[in-house]
Amino acid sequence: MEKDHPVTHREFEAGLTAVKAEIKTEIRAEMATLMAALEERITDRLTEFARNIETSLLTAFHGYGRGQSSRLHTVEAGHQDLGLRVAALEDRVLALETRPRL
Repeated sequence: MEKDHPVTHREFEAGLTAVKAEIKTEIRAEMATLMAALEERITDRLTEFARNIETSLLTAFHGYGRGQSSRLHTVEAGHQDLGLRVAALEDRVLALETRPRL
């Protein structure tokens, strides 16, 4: 096709079809790139969100466990104290029972 030569309708349609096909190909390639980038950003943000939730839950459970450990220690200490008091009472009763009678 020469520059000074007029374009026929058929040539114009063929050129237009070729341009449309090229534009479609470029748009699809660009859309695929954008979708991949968007998917990566979404995945990164969701991963960060899940890690933050996990950290919050672990921190909360750790605090709860610490409180329960403190309560258990208090109960064990009270139990040990009660055991010592019962042992002292048993010793006193044994001393009364084994004392010679007059």
